Amino acid sequence: MIAVENNSIELATFEANEHGRLISGNRRFCRMFGFQESEVQWHYVTDLCRNAKDWVSFSASTEDCISVRMKNRKGRSFCCKLFRNVKQDDNGNVVFSATVHRVGDPEAVKPVSASQPQTIVFLAKCAHCGEQVPVATAGEARIRLLCDSCAAKVYPEAYNLHSAQV
Repeated sequence: MIAVENNSIELATFEANEHGRLISGNRRFCRMFGFQESEVQWHYVTDLCRNAKDWVSFSASTEDCISVRMKNRKGRSFCCKLFRNVKQDDNGNVVFSATVHRVGDPEAVKPVSASQPQTIVFLAKCAHCGEQVPVATAGEARIRLLCDSCAAKVYPEAYNLHSAQV
C-alpha cells in the first residue's frame, strides 16, 4: 500500500509494473476508480484509460506528466493528469509510481519529486499581536514568541543596544 501525503491532503497514487499491471493503489485511488483494495492487483492501467494507447505511449516516453482521459469502474470518464516516477524495485524490475490528479480538482497539487530541494518553514504566532513569525524548528512553534515590532516595544533595551551601552 502506498502512503503518500502532501500537506495532509491524500493524493491518489498507484504503482504499476513495466507491463502496465497494477501492483498497488492507495485509499484515494481506490475511491476515485471504484475498486476495493484487494481488487487493484487484478487490473491493468489500460483498464483505467479511455484510450489504452495513451498509457502505452506515456510509459515509453521520457515525459513526467501527461493529460489523459480516464474512466472509473462505472464507465464515467474524467480528464486528469498523471505524474509519473520510474524506479526499480529490489529485484531490478521497473516500477511506475504515478499520482493521479483530476483536472479542476482544487486539491490537485503537483507532487514534489525527490530530486528537487525542499524547504520547510515553521510558523508560530506572536503572543501579543497574533502575527505569524518564522521559526527554525517545529519545537520553537510551541514557545510563546514575540514578533520583532512587539519585542522592540516590550524590550526596548535589547533593540537599542548602542544607546543602552552609552
